[in-house]
Amino acid sequence: MSRAFDDLGLFGGARTSEAGLWPGEADAIAPSARSTPVPISAIAAALDADDAEERRQAAARLGRAADIAEALPLLLRALGDPDWRVRKEATYACHRLIQAAPTQVDPGSELPSPTQVEEEEEPTLVVATQVVVATQVGGGPTQVGGEPTQVGGGPTQVGGEPTQVGGEPTQVGGGPTQVEGGPTQVGGGPTQVGGGPTQVGAGAATQIADVTDVTPRSRPPASASQLLVEALLGALRTSDDVGLRNAAIEVLGYCGRDATPALSAALGELAGDERKLVVDALGRTRDPAALTALYAALSEKDDNLRQSAIEAISGMGLIARERVTEILYERLSDRDRFVRLTSLNGLNALEAPVPWRVLSPLIDDPILRPAALVAAALAESPEAPRALVSALATARGGAFAQLVRALARLADGPLAPHAVDALRAAPPAVGARLVQAVAAPHALPGVADPPSWRGLGADPVSGRAQALLLAAMARAPGAAEAAVQAMIEPALVETAQRALSLLGGEALPAVLDYLDRHVDTDPDLWEGVDDATAALIDGAVAIAEQDGGAGAPAAPGLGPSLDLLLGAVRGSVRSSSTLVATSALYGLAKIGTADDFSLVVSQTRAVSLPVARAAESALAGLTERYPEAARALARELTREEPTYLAAAIVIEALGEAGSEEIAFLTNAASTGDVRARRAAVTAVAAAAGAAPALDVLSLSLADEEREVRLAAARALGRLYKALPEPESGERARARELLRLVRASGEPELVAAAAQGGAPFRSDPPWSDAGERLTSPGGQGAGEGPSSTGTPGGPPSGKAL
Repeated sequence: MSRAFDDLGLFGGARTSEAGLWPGEADAIAPSARSTPVPISAIAAALDADDAEERRQAAARLGRAADIAEALPLLLRALGDPDWRVRKEATYACHRLIQAAPTQVDPGSELPSPTQVEEEEEPTLVVATQVVVATQVGGGPTQVGGEPTQVGGGPTQVGGEPTQVGGEPTQVGGGPTQVEGGPTQVGGGPTQVGGGPTQVGAGAATQIADVTDVTPRSRPPASASQLLVEALLGALRTSDDVGLRNAAIEVLGYCGRDATPALSAALGELAGDERKLVVDALGRTRDPAALTALYAALSEKDDNLRQSAIEAISGMGLIARERVTEILYERLSDRDRFVRLTSLNGLNALEAPVPWRVLSPLIDDPILRPAALVAAALAESPEAPRALVSALATARGGAFAQLVRALARLADGPLAPHAVDALRAAPPAVGARLVQAVAAPHALPGVADPPSWRGLGADPVSGRAQALLLAAMARAPGAAEAAVQAMIEPALVETAQRALSLLGGEALPAVLDYLDRHVDTDPDLWEGVDDATAALIDGAVAIAEQDGGAGAPAAPGLGPSLDLLLGAVRGSVRSSSTLVATSALYGLAKIGTADDFSLVVSQTRAVSLPVARAAESALAGLTERYPEAARALARELTREEPTYLAAAIVIEALGEAGSEEIAFLTNAASTGDVRARRAAVTAVAAAAGAAPALDVLSLSLADEEREVRLAAARALGRLYKALPEPESGERARARELLRLVRASGEPELVAAAAQGGAPFRSDPPWSDAGERLTSPGGQGAGEGPSSTGTPGGPPSGKAL
């Protein structure tokens, strides 16, 4: 089945109108069911069927009706159907008729005068009812409705009485119509053509019955919206069917501004529940002109009507923002609590700030409190954080949770400094309750009344996370322990790390206590807590680095806590947990001392590759922080092959190599350890001169190990990028090596060189190398390069 009304037929073009938004339609009617013409009598019969599906399809076909006046009674019947699907399909049909109707003339415009009609176009007789034609043989006159009808020279008579427009007889033309010299008379005498009577058949006469209207063709007919509005308002007056009433309100909203004048007038004429329905329909029109009638409804005594009016006004905030905001501000002091609540919610939806003096009394009302707290975050008043923090001391259950969320929003905005000051100036009971909120639903001993995170439309975890951050801002007792405990929960890890950062050095004792209990070589003790332990190590190292200053070799301000932290981190380096070991190694790179070189060097040969890689990074980090100790260490490491890897890493981090170091790197680039060769290739390009580096790289580009080749290509790209622009011997040689890389046909090798900084492109000089290197026997003097058929691309069959 397809979506309803997907076959647009003759009305395929979009119509720009003020009708309501297109409704969401259920998958229902096939396109053929809507596009196939069906007699209106068949649709009427189908609407009387017992099968609801048949009635629904019949209602869908009403959207194709050619005559809205003919389909209107059936639409009303379908809108009042007992089955909701039929009613919904009927509303879709109404919307389709509204959208398909042409743009209408403004109902308030004046009709043209009879003189203008006569000058501009020939009038047309509009026959609105049944026409009966009878043929009479003979010479009798032609009569219309039993009385003679004259065309020209006298008043037009319909049904025995003259038809007058504006108090004067309507004359069509200025006199009798003559054909070939003789007058033509309709009624009262025979019809003469050319001076003689003309008779049809044997005594025939034409009788036309029930002609009821004669109007100028320029008078605009009523639009589909206007006809629907009139009919639906009549249904609201006379019908008690709830389904019909609800469907009528929906369709009236679709009519848009065409319905506003009639609905506004009906609001003053109707009584009881019908007025509330009219107010709902006015809100659905999305017409700013409806605000006048809706605002007037706020002065009524009927509270239900006033509540519906404020809801409708609030829903138009995006259409008439200025006027709606003005009305909503005014109604914040309304006598009806529901009106105040709706006004506040509407202002929050528009993100319109409300002065704190207006919001302050609303927070004490339990019904208005949630909306008032949301508005407090938009108030941008320094008084808001202080008032909310003071309310934390006595609030209970859901009210406490709402205050926490409002304060968290303030703390994330421009009022963050005021929120922090208010939290730190609060009594200890406020901090204790925030810590308890973090632990909920696990109550802490000695702290009563934990907040309720349920029934507030949000994830309870988010409320606990907000409470944790507020407790850290307040530096509440127990906040550090709560943050450490929150590390165990994956959903709170990020928030807990932020809380530890806010607490700074005050959180280290709690972190160290946890690490002392959990850092152990026994793998059974790591199950389920290795993630939390690794995260705590990262957080503690960040605190120590922050308090010690960026790039500082130590954090002397921490005193004994730093020594304890270093001991815990060193003990975690040999942990059986990969996560903990890597976090510890990265931590040593930031807060470790020169005494940690040996520990880190030993881990570069770890069985676990992630741990070994982390050790390489840690060794480079320590070298940058302690260069003198690292240089002495490098001389020792170059003596034995098992430490070639560590020596190459240290030399690369130092960034400068003497003759002895260059000789070592050249030798290490051909050693048996693959990782050592890779480190030597990278180090020689970073620390040695261009000439020694190119010698090593030219050999390493053909290494049997992919890891070494990629490292050489990457190092070659960096080296070429670092060479000066003017052409030199080293730059020309590096360019030639890059041409070989481009011609190798290895995409990974080319990508590695480009990642290092090689300026590969499809135009020369790189394309020349590919063509030249494909020549089987080389290229002699005077020979042109052989073509590969793919200019700029790597040749086939060429390998380094």
